[in-house]
Amino acid sequence: IALAVGAGLLGQAAPASAAESVVVSFGPLSRSFSVAELRSLADTGEASSKLRWYLNTAGVRPAAMQTLLSQKAPVPLEFADQVLNSLPGEFGLFQLGQLVGPSGRAASLQAMRAALVLSAADDNQISLIEVLENYPTQRLYVDGLGLLRTARDLQDLMSGAEGSFEAIASALENLVPGLFCDCEPNAAGGAGDRPDASVESATNCR
Repeated sequence: IALAVGAGLLGQAAPASAAESVVVSFGPLSRSFSVAELRSLADTGEASSKLRWYLNTAGVRPAAMQTLLSQKAPVPLEFADQVLNSLPGEFGLFQLGQLVGPSGRAASLQAMRAALVLSAADDNQISLIEVLENYPTQRLYVDGLGLLRTARDLQDLMSGAEGSFEAIASALENLVPGLFCDCEPNAAGGAGDRPDASVESATNCR
């Protein structure tokens, strides 16, 4: 995982072991698909016959699934590295791990962090299909209903913030105060000489 994160920070390589199949569930319905099938839907809007049958049975429009997979959020790599190594960022990783992760949802924070950082490395944007492709396990489980709900909330947030990274970051800061770290560690590794510096360092800084 450390090598995967390092490669993502340099924007030079993908993880040695990446997801090959994804079990997508919508309520009681679940079915396994190859990542290649999902990538094809994300890129072209065309679903394989198996995927189209499943989505129709689950009552999900292929266009909605395509949007879920392909919609990009602007996330600069340096920002991703900073936030995902903060306590609020780790809470976000844990929450995301309840929707996307290996069997049993025993998601590793490091694995999800690696997938997100690798996704942001090439173009400072993150999409679900990129996260699935970069997740460092061969098989993943996805809560489709939960992701659709989350995607709608994020879409509302991005629309209200006019889609710019700065506006979205400001909105997230209002939702989760202290999400971003502005402090500079001192030579001894602390956040400064202020009495409350250690608390701020523990909650906001790596």
